[in-house]
Amino acid sequence: MEKLRKLRQNNDLSAKEKMEQFKTMREEMLPKVKEVLTPEQYEKWEKTRGQVMGKARERWQQRKDQ
Repeated sequence: MEKLRKLRQNNDLSAKEKMEQFKTMREEMLPKVKEVLTPEQYEKWEKTRGQVMGKARERWQQRKDQ
């Protein structure tokens, strides 16, 4: 989580660079999450994550449209 916070606060990177780094971090994290959760827990986590990401996309789009 600390790595995510530092990345968010890094003003030296462009939005595109941050998104690329977030994507890389997410790809590294997924196998680790899958290892510790049961299949049912992982499915629920994926569903919740999808909902959160959808809301984040909506907020981003609203800011972009302003």
